[in-house]
Amino acid sequence: MNRKWVASTALASFLAAVGVSSNTSPVKAAMATDDGNTDDQDQTSTDTKDTSVASVMDKQGAPISESAADAIEATEKDNGARSVLPASAVAALTQASATTNGASQNQQATFLKNIGPIAQQAAAKYNVYASVMLAQAIVESAWGQSGLSTQYNNYFGVKGDYNGSFANYPTTEWSSDKGYYTIYANFRSYPTIYDSFADNGNLLRNGISGAPDFYKGTWKENTSSYKDATAWLQGRYATSPIYASTLNNIIGTYNLTQYDSEPSTNGTGDSSVNGTKTSISDTVKVTNKNTAKIYINANPNQIAANRALGYDTEWHASAKVVAADGTVYYQVASNEYVKASDVELSSEKSNPKVKLADTAIVINKAGSVVYSAANKQAATSRVLPYQSSWITTAYVVDDEGNTFYFVGNNAYVLADDVTLKSQQAHDEYKEDVISPYPDIVHVTATPSARAYDSKHNALAVSLANGTDWKIDQKSVHNDGSVWYRVATDQWVRSTDVEVKGSNYVTSVSGMVKINYIPGYGVNVYNSPAANNKFTGTRLADGTTWRVTSKQIVDGQTWYKVNAGWVNGKYCIYNAD
Repeated sequence: MNRKWVASTALASFLAAVGVSSNTSPVKAAMATDDGNTDDQDQTSTDTKDTSVASVMDKQGAPISESAADAIEATEKDNGARSVLPASAVAALTQASATTNGASQNQQATFLKNIGPIAQQAAAKYNVYASVMLAQAIVESAWGQSGLSTQYNNYFGVKGDYNGSFANYPTTEWSSDKGYYTIYANFRSYPTIYDSFADNGNLLRNGISGAPDFYKGTWKENTSSYKDATAWLQGRYATSPIYASTLNNIIGTYNLTQYDSEPSTNGTGDSSVNGTKTSISDTVKVTNKNTAKIYINANPNQIAANRALGYDTEWHASAKVVAADGTVYYQVASNEYVKASDVELSSEKSNPKVKLADTAIVINKAGSVVYSAANKQAATSRVLPYQSSWITTAYVVDDEGNTFYFVGNNAYVLADDVTLKSQQAHDEYKEDVISPYPDIVHVTATPSARAYDSKHNALAVSLANGTDWKIDQKSVHNDGSVWYRVATDQWVRSTDVEVKGSNYVTSVSGMVKINYIPGYGVNVYNSPAANNKFTGTRLADGTTWRVTSKQIVDGQTWYKVNAGWVNGKYCIYNAD
């Protein structure tokens, strides 16, 4: 036999107490066997119920006040099972309302004034109906007067925890042998009202575990009106067979469809825009801790008076405007904009970087798409070619577990499209010939000399042009290139520096006689380094010159004469 809802006059009083007409109100009901009638009271929309939600219009599991729980528990000693809630429990429920005939007009007006814009923002973010969310909140929180909403900002009776925060609350349960009784369950506790509405919007958009499309019938793109959404909720969000008609009645009575339009920050003005406007669909989050100013029509000279968007709040952005001076604005209401410098786009959000020193090599034959942020929504038209190499100094893992490598300013590539040089199997570095080489190098590369590690991987380190660095080792690679070590596991290419030889300078006092080919002369250089330069002067064979210094570079002695440096192998030195 099927269970059905049997109207309880006492609970109709409770729903009236929260301002819902008794003609179409949801009625907390007892369970009974099917009476055989074919009326629509036996109908349900679905057999699948979202167990993460405890609606007041569920057959069981609804959150109730402590006084109502006490009243129910007081009846558990009775011999017979109750098929309706005891009158004392109903009285305790109705006492939570401001009046016995319904929430006062002042309470209703205050609720809609304060909560309406919040519902708009949350609904716009997830593209669902604000009117439906408001109607749900009115039913579940009794116009924001329930204990869960006033104490814990939980307006939808969502169970579990929110970022670890929860409240232990009594709920109504029913069984054929015991009738009504109570248990305690954990309900989510939210830091703000917006978090509660955003969490509900996220539930409607992303569904439940194992069923991401569970609430797809509430999405605006899948519906023609809010009534399609409420019909889809019936049986899924709440088990009452009149859940949809109850929400529809509330939406119609209080004109809640007005909140289904573009959210507003309560400003006014014309629609002319100061700049080039492009339509988008995104969410901006205020990152300016001093609030984000609102600019009318993206005009820097028209700032909304006495209004701004609070830090860490989120707003739907429907357009982007680029002003003549390059300033970027995002549209958050009909004619109201915020500066891009005060907010962060959801599509451009990046998690913190983790430092890295490596080279990313593109292995995707179609190339690697460049993203302006570590976010798949931030793809650009730029593509890095197959097998090209790019220095990467950091990586980022997004909320979905995708890894991005940072390869330049506002430039990221997906880890799936590249391989890191450090992860490739290569042993060329093992063939390097390394020898002691204490000296000083002068950076000649412009603007700087890139540093590499001992395995030939580029590092996120560069030595500025014109600077001097001590070296202690020289390495000759198998391709013949020469490298100098400037720090632990940091090497620079010899073509980027000039060896000064200062660690081998010895002051001397004597004379050298040029011992070369008769009739010819030896070159004079600007330094004894391997990459030295010919000064244009030659010293003739057999001539004698005063020496002030000598240096040994790569085992070769050089002498300093007035015109520059000459190679010692062409000189006969005699000390004074």
